[in-house]
Amino acid sequence: MIFIVNALYPEAKPLIEYFQLKKVSQISRIQLYENNGIVLAVSGVGITSSAIATTYLLTKYEVKATDTILNIGVAGAKSQKLQGDLIYCHKIIHHDTKYNYYPDILVQHSFSEGVLETFSTIVDLSMSKEVIGDLVDMEGAGFFEAASTFLPPHQIHILKIISDQLQPNEITSLDVSQLMRNQMESIAAFIKKLQEISFTDPEVLTEEDLQLLQQLRDHLHLTITMYHQLIHLTKQYKIRTKEPLDLLQAYLRVEIKTKSEGKSNFEQIRKQLLYT
Repeated sequence: MIFIVNALYPEAKPLIEYFQLKKVSQISRIQLYENNGIVLAVSGVGITSSAIATTYLLTKYEVKATDTILNIGVAGAKSQKLQGDLIYCHKIIHHDTKYNYYPDILVQHSFSEGVLETFSTIVDLSMSKEVIGDLVDMEGAGFFEAASTFLPPHQIHILKIISDQLQPNEITSLDVSQLMRNQMESIAAFIKKLQEISFTDPEVLTEEDLQLLQQLRDHLHLTITMYHQLIHLTKQYKIRTKEPLDLLQAYLRVEIKTKSEGKSNFEQIRKQLLYT
C-alpha cells in the first residue's frame, strides 16, 4: 500500500485526479481518498494536524511492513533560483525543537535534494534570517515523526515543490494545484517505483548473498543501521537489475583501518547499488 499525506486539498486534487482516487465515507475531519492500493489523506495545516492525520491513516489501514508513506506538497524557499522545482527532502529540521530527522534514501530518483525546515508558524521574508534549511513548510517534521512510529526511515518520503520565496500570501489555491500538476509525471513515476519494490521479500537474497553481506558488515565495521540499509539496497538492486551481487566482492579486498574508511566505502556501495 502507498499512503500519501497532503496538508491542503489544492495539493491533493491533482493526485486525486491522476490516480482516480475516490472519497472514503467516514466520520472524521480528515479527508481520505482511495483507489488501487493508494490511500491519500488531507491533514490540514500544521505540525500537529499532519502528525494526527498520519497516525490516523496508518492506524486505520493497519500499516504493514511492505507499505510506504509520502508527504507531498508545496514549500517556500529562500533561494530565488528555486521556483516550481521538485525537491526530495533528505533531512528534516523541526525548527522549534531543533530535532533532526533523516530519511534513508534507498530508492533511485532524479530529484534535487534539500533540507526541509518545519516551522509552527507561516514563514515570510521578515523571518528569513531564522531559516537554516533549503526550504520551509509547516508539516514535514510532524509527518515524519508520526510515520516513523510505524515504518522505518527508508519507507518514509517527503517531496516538496517550491511555490514561493518566503512570500506565501502571493500564492493562490489555483497556483498550488498547477504546481502539483506540473510535476505529476515525475511524482507518479516515483510512486510506481515504490510500488514495484518489496522490502521484505525473503526470496530476493540467496544464502550466498546474505553471507556476502555479513562479511561486508564485519569487514567495513558497519553499524546496525548501515547493515539494514545494505540489505534493502541489495534487494532493490537485484529486483531492478536481475543481476547477482558480484560488484560487492571488490569491497572485501579493500583495506579498512578506521571506521571512517568503512563508512566511506559504504557510501560508495550505496551509490553503486542505486545508480548502476
